[in-house]
Amino acid sequence: MRIRLILTLTISITMLLGLAKATTTEKPIPRNIKLIAVLKDKKGNELGKVYIEDFKKDVFKKLLITKRRNGKTDTLYFIDNYVFKNSKGVDITFDAKTFNGYKIEWIKDDALQLFGIGKGANGASDPVIIAWRYKKKVFEVFFESP
Repeated sequence: MRIRLILTLTISITMLLGLAKATTTEKPIPRNIKLIAVLKDKKGNELGKVYIEDFKKDVFKKLLITKRRNGKTDTLYFIDNYVFKNSKGVDITFDAKTFNGYKIEWIKDDALQLFGIGKGANGASDPVIIAWRYKKKVFEVFFESP
């Protein structure tokens, strides 16, 4: 009788502890990230992978160009809403008041062109070209075709 009671209590406690762990498990935060291109240099070597994040259809608010080196992922270029950054620091910024996202117009081997989408009557911005600067070995914004 006593063994049955101890066994029943042990099983009940084990089940309750297992249930408590299952109910306190946090759900992973859903990430809205999509690989859209692999940029390459003139010899065909990979410069970086282009990802968009926080997007609906083809309008996005974040863009990353990354490359794996020695088992680590380096961020070569990052657009975080209205701030454009490369490995050297802030490249350019846009007006936060009119910002509503970006659309990619075209992607070539070592560059991509996008334009900002404004809120309300502000429409779209002039195109922005992000391209690989071979001499500097960095992605930067060009204000005319590279």
